[in-house]
Amino acid sequence: MGKTIDKLEEALKEEGLSNLGSFEINPKDTILQGFETLLLIGPDEPHFWEIFENSYEYKHIKKDPLDEWSKNKIGELAKKFGAKPFFPFQENPMLPFYSWALRTRRIWESPVRLLVHDIRGLMVSFRGALAFKQDFKNDVLESLNSSRPCDKCTAPCVSACPAQALTQEKYDVEKCQKYIQKLHNDSCMQGCLVRRSCPVGNFLRPQEQSSFHMQSFVR
Repeated sequence: MGKTIDKLEEALKEEGLSNLGSFEINPKDTILQGFETLLLIGPDEPHFWEIFENSYEYKHIKKDPLDEWSKNKIGELAKKFGAKPFFPFQENPMLPFYSWALRTRRIWESPVRLLVHDIRGLMVSFRGALAFKQDFKNDVLESLNSSRPCDKCTAPCVSACPAQALTQEKYDVEKCQKYIQKLHNDSCMQGCLVRRSCPVGNFLRPQEQSSFHMQSFVR
């Protein structure tokens, strides 16, 4: 099993991706039945952006190029390693990536309810997931000693939103979008100030990547 995981990790890295966490599938995971282990896949920052920026999807697909790139790359990896791919942007059914993430023991709910990762902080994001029939318990469920970074943090994320759209109580998406649209040169367009306020992992994501996500969000 270890060799399979090593090869998968290498293949993910070549595509600018990384295993951000994993968990054992149980009988209550209806949509995952027939599989033993789920790996959550996200950008391997800062290397991811250069790879995506030079991709066919980024250069030629106007609508949701990152989603198309993710489907293509993670789909190819699924075929190569005998896994089934899942995506956070797919519908019918929509998938519980948030609750999946909380089961990895590497990702927790932050004070502002956004997910926070042990290495990538509030910049954690998912491009997909891979479900395997193999039980990788001794190979990929290695992060059980990770600790929630918020436990020793002063929580700058709580007061970082200038529009007060993202707080401990709620996330007002419409209020956030209207604030950014009104102030076209606002620093929010360089990346969500709440996410950037997290002292964990905020240096890993290139500004160009954050701007790309914010432009998509505002549209």
